[in-house]
Order: sequence, then structure tokens, then C-alpha cells
Amino acid sequence: MNNQNNPYEKNIPSKCAVCNSDVLIDQLGHGLCPICGWHQSIDGIDFPNKVRYPNVISFNKALLLYRKGSPLKASFEDFIEGLYFYSEMHFEYHSRSFGVCLRTKNHLIEFYENAVSESLQKFITKEEFFNYANIDGILLKGIWDDVENAYYMVCG
Repeated sequence: MNNQNNPYEKNIPSKCAVCNSDVLIDQLGHGLCPICGWHQSIDGIDFPNKVRYPNVISFNKALLLYRKGSPLKASFEDFIEGLYFYSEMHFEYHSRSFGVCLRTKNHLIEFYENAVSESLQKFITKEEFFNYANIDGILLKGIWDDVENAYYMVCG
């Protein structure tokens, strides 16, 4: 396919909405900033106080964190907001991979370690998930600072 016709080719020079660094975007306005890590997205600008794919923090929070010199890392609350937006999330903790799914039919939250069937935990509300989800008996909210690669689940 000719790159000129590929709408997903990141070949349009732009400026990062968060740090104003040079970034290449595609025809849809998407591109990853190599400096701050913000994924350029119209949704991020249109909904500045909401977590919207492909970012796991809101645009306004990204601006605040960048100005403070902090990494653009999602809090546990941001992660849960992303779950309710996208329905499937994942993260890593101590080289282990975990998934969280929101079953839209009944809003049941399922939390599990990938490839470990007996690890499944089910929660009826997001408050219950926030307060009781755990890894080996340690509350997830208490170890969130050590979580890595919190992001939307990607298939394929």
C-alpha cells in the first residue's frame, strides 16, 4: 500500500498537546509523543477531564503531571475510569500479567492473573473492586504505585 494513502501512517508533523514537542501524527490526528508519552487524540482534547482511549489519564491531568515533572502514569482511579470507558484493561506487577474485564450485560468486574484460572475474582461494583481486589492477599490499591504498563487490553 502506498504510504500516502494509508490514513494510519504517522507522517504529519505536529506538536504534542501536552509538552509541545515535535510529534508525527496520522491523518486521524493520532500519534505518540516520544518525549512525554502522551497519545495525541481528539477525544483527549474534546473531553479534557475524562479518561479516553488511547490514554489512561485525562488530558488535564497529563498537563498537570507534565508541569510538575512527573511521569504520565495512571492512578488506580484513572485505571478504573478507563475500564468503564473501554471494558477491558491489563497491567503488569512483578513480571506477572493481569487482566480486568467489565461485563457490560451485568456490570460484573472480573479480575484475574493471565493464564491462572484459579485467580479469578469477581466484583459487583467498582467500589467493591477498588476496596477488595488483591494480588496474593495484598490490596491492589495499596500496591498500585508498583504496577507497570497499565493500559487498554489489545488483542492480536
